Amino acid sequence: MWEDLEARVATASDLDGLTDTACAALRDDPLSSWLFPDPAQLRAWWRASIARALRERRTWLAGDCAAIAVWVPPDVEPLASKASLLAATFGERAASVERLFAQYEAARPSDRPHHYLTLLATHPDHRGSGLGMRLLRHTLACVDRERMPACLAVNDAEQEARYARVGFATIDSFLAGGEHRVATMWREPCGRPGAAARTVLSP
Repeated sequence: MWEDLEARVATASDLDGLTDTACAALRDDPLSSWLFPDPAQLRAWWRASIARALRERRTWLAGDCAAIAVWVPPDVEPLASKASLLAATFGERAASVERLFAQYEAARPSDRPHHYLTLLATHPDHRGSGLGMRLLRHTLACVDRERMPACLAVNDAEQEARYARVGFATIDSFLAGGEHRVATMWREPCGRPGAAARTVLSP
């Protein structure tokens, strides 16, 4: 299955399917559950995030949204900086969530333009098929053609190891919510692991 990867850039007509896959994939993620205790918040946030990313034409899908990759290109302001959206989504928790998103931003290099992978998700119905990693490699090839570095954040040791196998190296880490370790990872163009000018931190 998936020997011939059929991947394409997503369009506005894919928004519902992209949002469904994102929410299904993140439903059991501990950090996501802490951040979005209400499933309606999870859906509202990711729908807004993906809708914005679609305008940049850096969101990819494979297998009719069986797997999705949501990238943010250099010099695009993070959606988390939109105070009005934070307030509408999180209500009285908006200030604490804003501080968390600030941690994410502080942990990624600000001195080098890069593409940022905000979400790689495989629908639970297709988990374990290898489709997500094949889509990741496909999109990384596109980033490599631009001779640009790539960056992402993960909160799972298994995912951290998986990304390391395609050229990412951990360059920073922090605790979200006082207990969830988040690792920031960096990849030089063409898969050279490495190092934005920053010390690699221990867990």
